Parts: sequence; C-alpha cells; structure tokens
Amino acid sequence: GDIDKWKKFGNSVRMLVALRLSKVDPATGKAEFNDALAGGSIETNADNAEIAYPGGNYQNPFYNYYNVIKRDDYSVAKTLMDWLNSHGDDRNLAYGTSTVGFPYGLTRDDAVAFANSNPSYSRLLDPATVGAETAPVVVVGAAHMLLARAEAANLGWTGEDAAALYDQGITASWNQWGVYDAGDIAAYKANADVSLAGGSVDQKIATQQWISWYPNGTQGWSVWRKTGFPALTPAPGTPAIPRRQNYGPNEPQLNGANYAPAASKYADGSGDNSQFVKLWWDQ
Repeated sequence: GDIDKWKKFGNSVRMLVALRLSKVDPATGKAEFNDALAGGSIETNADNAEIAYPGGNYQNPFYNYYNVIKRDDYSVAKTLMDWLNSHGDDRNLAYGTSTVGFPYGLTRDDAVAFANSNPSYSRLLDPATVGAETAPVVVVGAAHMLLARAEAANLGWTGEDAAALYDQGITASWNQWGVYDAGDIAAYKANADVSLAGGSVDQKIATQQWISWYPNGTQGWSVWRKTGFPALTPAPGTPAIPRRQNYGPNEPQLNGANYAPAASKYADGSGDNSQFVKLWWDQ
C-alpha cells in the first residue's frame, strides 16, 4: 500500500531492463537507466520488493517443497557453494543447509549415488530462517540495485562511484541474508577475487550479481548470459550451456501459425527452437 515503494520497485525493474540493452543498444539503455534512476530506486533492504507468506495455505515455496510436498531433489549447486566456501563468503550457510554443494548435470544413477555418499548435501535455504514457512522471498532488493548501479557506473552511463556502490551492494546482500559480520566481510572484500583494486572490474561486478540473485536462478542465468561471468562449465554430455528456454512441446500444435516463424529465429544445426541460440540481448 506504500505508493513510494511501488515507484521505487517500478524504477528498479526499469533500470534492470535498461542494463539488458548494454550490448545491443547502449544509448537507449543509458537514457532509460538514468531516467529511472532519477525517479528513485530501491536503495536499502527496508525497501526490498518481497513476496510475503503468512503461512497456512500461503507458505514460503521452499518450505513447502521440503516440508509439505517432501521433495528432496532441490539442492545448492556445487559451483556456487564451492565459490562461497573458497572465498569466505558467509552467505553459504544461509543459502543452504550445509557447505556440500550438489554437482549438476549428473545422470539419475550418479545423482542417487552422490546423495547416498553425501547425505548432508546442501538443500536450499536455512529452514530456521530464510527458508521458514513464513519467510518472505525477495523479488528485487537493495543488493541487486546497488550492484546494477555499480555496473552502470562502470559502463560510463552515470557519474556515480562504481567501487562504492559495489561495496554497498555486497554489504546489503550480507545484511539481507542475516550473515553480516564486520570482520568477516572486511576479509571477504579484501580477497583478490572480490576487491576491485586488482582489476577485472566487470567480471567481479557480474560475479557478485550472480551470487546476489540466489535463489532466483533465472536472473543468475541472465547475468551469465549477458556478461559471460562467472566462468561456467557445461554439464557432462552437453555441447554447451543453454542460452534460452525453448518453446514447449505443445506449442506447434496449439499455436502453429505463430510458432513456426518464431522457432526459426532460433535455428542451429539441430533444427529450429534450439536452446543453444542466443536471445537478442545476449551478445
């Protein structure tokens, strides 16, 4: 019911969309980003756009997966968990239930074997806090927007201080997940793979964006698709990491007239509607 917060949310989404244009139409992206920035965006966790879950019939979806539906096949990927663990990132035990990530791309038999050998593999979100029945889910938060502004500043779109915004974005994320510790975060920010002092600024900003979007996998995937960071490896037996979600199997029958020309835009050696063909903004 707070109209000012709705405006900040709307402007924030507009800024994120504008950044998607950075490699295909930077002039338009810059103009749209600055116009939205001037209108005010999410800057603190108090203004985070969240989905509230009061409990009962409206439970946090991750709580529901594990405690109601009794699913046991959602886990934190080894790629992410290993990065957090190796860099002293305290978000590791908020993001999951242990520090043992699950390898991706396994066959069913190999996945079952891994789970049997590692029964404490990390499920998603600490069930006592961020994965509790009534825990809210952040849609767009201060960490996302501060890091977005850092990216825009690094692109030369604004006159803001990219390093300061990057630092604030990391802090906002640690606070969002309830893991802030002054000593730990200082050591983390001093790490050569995190500190902007050592260069590779675009890579480091993108990596922190990728981390901050958890558990929103689609947004993390979009960061990687647009920037190429962090460096990721295709799953065993696959030619590459998918670049798009392909049209569903029923689409040719239900919407054939529109499906054919749309699917042909994403053709490769395997045919139309390939998941390995880039979207228009993914350059």
